[in-house]
Amino acid sequence: MRETAIMGMGGDQCRNLTPQQIDKIRTDMADKTLEKYKEIADNNGGKLDRDLTYKETKDIHERVFQDNGLGLDNWTINTPMEIIRERSGDEAVERLWEKLRDTGGDGVDALEINQRLIELMDFYRDQIPEMRDRIDKWRQHFDDFSEKWGIVTDTWKKHFDDWSKNIKEWWDRAKNWVWPRDPILLDLDGDGLETVGLASNVYFDHDGDGILTRTGWVGQGDALLVWDRNGNGTIDTGAELFGDFTPLPNGTLAPNGFAALAALDSNGDGIIDASDPAFAELKLWRDADQNGATGAGELISLADAGIVSLNLAHTLKNQNLANGNQLTREGSFTRTDGTTSAMGEFNLATDTFNTKFAEQIEVPEALKTLPNMQGAGNVRELRQAATQSDGVASLLAQFQNAATRAEQKALLDPLLSAWADTSGMAKNLDARAQGQYIIQYEAFGNDRRSDHIDSVGFVAAQTAGPLTFEGMTGALSTDIGASYLSAHYRELIDSWNQKLHALEAFNGQYFFNLPDGKSQTASTNDAIWRAVI
Repeated sequence: MRETAIMGMGGDQCRNLTPQQIDKIRTDMADKTLEKYKEIADNNGGKLDRDLTYKETKDIHERVFQDNGLGLDNWTINTPMEIIRERSGDEAVERLWEKLRDTGGDGVDALEINQRLIELMDFYRDQIPEMRDRIDKWRQHFDDFSEKWGIVTDTWKKHFDDWSKNIKEWWDRAKNWVWPRDPILLDLDGDGLETVGLASNVYFDHDGDGILTRTGWVGQGDALLVWDRNGNGTIDTGAELFGDFTPLPNGTLAPNGFAALAALDSNGDGIIDASDPAFAELKLWRDADQNGATGAGELISLADAGIVSLNLAHTLKNQNLANGNQLTREGSFTRTDGTTSAMGEFNLATDTFNTKFAEQIEVPEALKTLPNMQGAGNVRELRQAATQSDGVASLLAQFQNAATRAEQKALLDPLLSAWADTSGMAKNLDARAQGQYIIQYEAFGNDRRSDHIDSVGFVAAQTAGPLTFEGMTGALSTDIGASYLSAHYRELIDSWNQKLHALEAFNGQYFFNLPDGKSQTASTNDAIWRAVI
């Protein structure tokens, strides 16, 4: 059941509920919701083809609340939704409900919609005097409940805006240049190579890091060329496809799918067939249910598919498809009857923000009462992150128990940073560049680095020692002159790194690729990489 189907409880009657009573209400709510889903399916030939409407959800809440001695006004969204119904009609309520429901109840989208709902109520309060008392009462109940049970409301949202406006904008930009993945697909049904885009919500672990990324995928009628290298009967990661995560005999990764396949051509005849030992190991994965997981009967041998050879000759295509995937190279395979069909290498679109973890972390009972939010990128949901990190758990408990909004607000920055730290990604460019580059931050907008150096102290230090700006010893491992930067400029660097770290952690990728070459101004052991922000 979607979190938004409950949305939380508030009001005087809810103040003294025990955790056991709240659990019973949630269980009853889940039971009634499942009953309603079954009713919808029964009336539609056994097929569940839609989610619950607002009216249906309201009826469920009303029945469950009554059974537990509560009135419907204890449902936190009842008052604002009824006000919207009075002002704009049933259709407007259903449209808003769809947006609330489809956020799943957490994440940036849910925060934004909840905030807009609160702002709309504030507008009605100011403009329509007869609604003032009603809205004030609702806001008091809503805020009291939020503080008690850790539901994220406008306090979190308004402060989170400082992060989310930039992060969400950068997330959207990032999706335009996320590295695609390039497995080989075979046109099994003979009607052309077909793929599906990100909208199909297929998740797969391309790079073998234990995180399943939302990805473009093979169409139902075609198949992926695979090699079950560990013999477990499933295709687990991109290492078992033929693409840029396929390991080569020399220990490196293949640059593309056809290069990965060519490594199996033992006799160098440009064809992978029965004369090549690896031919018998290759299989086709026909993902019939389009779920990115290997199901029963989905792996078939090349022989059973009637394929006698895979031809390494190919042409460069670089054809962009409407679904976001790209056909990069196209070759062919030969069937037992001598006919040929297309074999293509595709850059499949990937969305590293929308991810799932292959293995879930069991949350201890002591942490299950803490606030929770869905994770993203390389970051797990908040309670699982608290299980990983004592720092997150401590900050989250402090946030939940804070007596005032000001205390909560003061905890948000360190909480978000600690949450991002659980991603396992480097916290800043300096950590990534250690031993290879020196990161030098040249400017933040109009604040230029050269204007924030204590030049007198810097020159004095240079005069006293062997280091100069143009010639440094290999032992130097920090930004030249960094020790003489003003406190303001250091704060700019720290603040920017903190936000960049959160952005990268929640987006599941680094935003900057350090160059392969080295600056001519560097010594033999270090290079300067200058960033202008």
